[in-house]
Amino acid sequence: MSGEEEDAWPPPFYFNGVRMPKWSACWHLCNFGDLTKGYRDKWDEFIGLKHLWHLECRMGHEDVVESEDADIFRVCAQEALRLLVNFRELVVSNIEISIDEAPPETVFQDLLEGTAAMIGLCSRDGIVFWTSGGPEALATLEDTMRDCAPPVMDPERAAPHHRQRRSELGRRMEVQLADLRKLAESGLPKRVRKLLLELPGVGK
Repeated sequence: MSGEEEDAWPPPFYFNGVRMPKWSACWHLCNFGDLTKGYRDKWDEFIGLKHLWHLECRMGHEDVVESEDADIFRVCAQEALRLLVNFRELVVSNIEISIDEAPPETVFQDLLEGTAAMIGLCSRDGIVFWTSGGPEALATLEDTMRDCAPPVMDPERAAPHHRQRRSELGRRMEVQLADLRKLAESGLPKRVRKLLLELPGVGK
């Protein structure tokens, strides 16, 4: 990585060891807490919008490896994607007020594509680890992922509360995916429509 890149903001962002679009980790620019005030959505499981806010706060930590339960992350990331699409103009306005480093539309597109890519990697890998920084941060992330590789476990032998939560989270993901695919058919730009329709199904 060049010295110019090392000084750039935001620093490179890696999710499950894969480098994401430049602005992917900048969820704080979206102000999800403000977007969800009065947001009519029934979160009737143990997971709630507070989990999304916690992830927003942790997403951009530099030189720190963060992790999360894969199903919890996917539910939150799909909710973030739905908020980005539903409140596009407000998010772009927030970005325009917050930064001068790039055109707001560029930042917004990175947020969309980065969030969708994280959902895909989460679904593919069944784990969620991320960090921001230079080569040393990436090396630490890869070491942590190896050290924390989960053992293979029969889902049917999990404790009852784990089985219940997996079931609840699975239902939430399915509802979100259905909503996102409806949004894809609502006259969105072709690039965004394709992004939403290519999200992986639950359990894929």
